[in-house]
Amino acid sequence: MPITNVVKISNWNDAKGFGFAEANGKKYFVHRSALGPISRNPKAGDTIVVTQFEETPKGPRISSGVLEGVPLKQFQEKRTPYVPGYYRKRKMKAALMLLLIVVPIMLFVYCQEHSFNKNSSQSAIGTVPQNTDSGVGSGFHCDGRTHCSQMNSYEEALFFLRNCPGTQMDGDGDGIPCERQFGR
Repeated sequence: MPITNVVKISNWNDAKGFGFAEANGKKYFVHRSALGPISRNPKAGDTIVVTQFEETPKGPRISSGVLEGVPLKQFQEKRTPYVPGYYRKRKMKAALMLLLIVVPIMLFVYCQEHSFNKNSSQSAIGTVPQNTDSGVGSGFHCDGRTHCSQMNSYEEALFFLRNCPGTQMDGDGDGIPCERQFGR
């Protein structure tokens, strides 16, 4: 059960935040923190309404009290109130953002590798050899090569120009491929 008593501050040390108060011929130690969030420091002669005393090995002490005539500081709540599930929602948003970034990149890389593997397997396996205009098998087949620098002979370049789509070996359009390379 709290004891209520009134004491007067006899001396106060602002730098250290404590002082001493007297009542009924007894001296009590008092710290600023025991008085709550007061708007100014106590000074000698101020009155404290004590709600709890404490006996310590160093002597009697005021555990809690109110400085009479001094208003308490008004604090504004700076922290946001607790919202259930806030951090879970935040983690879910982060995971979703990560998914939206990572999945398209993975898809792009997969498609690039898949198309590269498809092209390289076609060039390694090749297609069925096609015949020349005369109908005799030439041993050449369309395998994706399109430039003169990729040809080994004039006959091969001629076969590619006539039978394979997308070749770029006849710059002047006269039907003779790789004229500079093979001297034609």
